Amino acid sequence: MIRKLLFIFFLANTFISLGQNLNSYKYVLVPSYFDFLKAEDQYQVNALTKFLFNKYGFDAYLTNDELPADLKLRACDVLKADVESTGSFLTTKLTVVLRDCQDEVVFFSEKGRSKEKSFKKSYHQALRQAFLSLKELNYTYIPATTEDIQVTQSDEIETNSTTTQQLSDSTPNSKSKKIIAQSEQAEKVVADQIKDNEELFFKSDNSSYSLRGSINLFNLYDGDNQIGTAQISSDGKYLVQSSQFYGIGNIEENIFVIERTIKGVNELVKMVFTRQ
Repeated sequence: MIRKLLFIFFLANTFISLGQNLNSYKYVLVPSYFDFLKAEDQYQVNALTKFLFNKYGFDAYLTNDELPADLKLRACDVLKADVESTGSFLTTKLTVVLRDCQDEVVFFSEKGRSKEKSFKKSYHQALRQAFLSLKELNYTYIPATTEDIQVTQSDEIETNSTTTQQLSDSTPNSKSKKIIAQSEQAEKVVADQIKDNEELFFKSDNSSYSLRGSINLFNLYDGDNQIGTAQISSDGKYLVQSSQFYGIGNIEENIFVIERTIKGVNELVKMVFTRQ
């Protein structure tokens, strides 16, 4: 009995600690595809996940949504959402997981369960039950109080981070003017290579991955299935977010290079896409 009480106390304090940590994150990115499903947004599970995050106070987006500008600039203010299935043939069991930009787990919910026979009803019921753990945290975004905000993609995929000053009013200071100028110059370098509205297609040299889109936004495919996006940021690089991996992309003439992290590998892995 004492062990059980101690475990409940430990679990409650764990969720309190995680909840306090979540308050410093502004956005949640929900993949358009979960590993336990067979198609993008099958049974509307991904859309419901986004809806429930928004319901409980977060600013949530699917990876193929149009993303806010500051989300692209401040990738480490973003949490990556996942839903994991550990159910059996007769019972659906779902857990909601949130990871930071270094792929560290900062929140995991209690398992939501359902014995509904309909797949859609079962997934929706289990997911709503799992989100009750998040509801109990009473999340409220608390922005940073310091003037300087470290802008970084992550320690694993960005080796040169840049510190920018957070603007406290609408009048840009000298540092912010310099950052804006550097951003515009970076975008101009990429724009000089490719026209804004030009339709582009890049194919991986040694896999089934491909990129299709325009200079500002590419859709990432694995075969015929869209798994994510590569969206240009203010420094001219691309923030790559998918259901399978995250990384940083860069266009070099007719080559699109993505540097990504892989679990169990200590160094960045390059993916090379050639323009078709």
